[in-house]
Amino acid sequence: MAMDRWLRVEYVDGTSETFSFPKQVDDDYEQMQKFREAMRSDRIVLEVEGLVHVIPMSAIKRVDLSPAPTNLPDFVIRGATQR
Repeated sequence: MAMDRWLRVEYVDGTSETFSFPKQVDDDYEQMQKFREAMRSDRIVLEVEGLVHVIPMSAIKRVDLSPAPTNLPDFVIRGATQR
């Protein structure tokens, strides 16, 4: 069974939106490159039901992504629990 993938965007005004999506790449290396590219970008761009959403990072407080990418950059703290 395919794992459910989702992205939750929490905005600085306290509102949030959650988007589900299919796996974007098959290759682990390409997945890590896409993750690094997204971390450097000044916006998140999503195609949602025929519309393109452009969300400026300046409007975003936090982003949650599940499941976490298989390969993560070295700066990511792994195995954390939230308290």
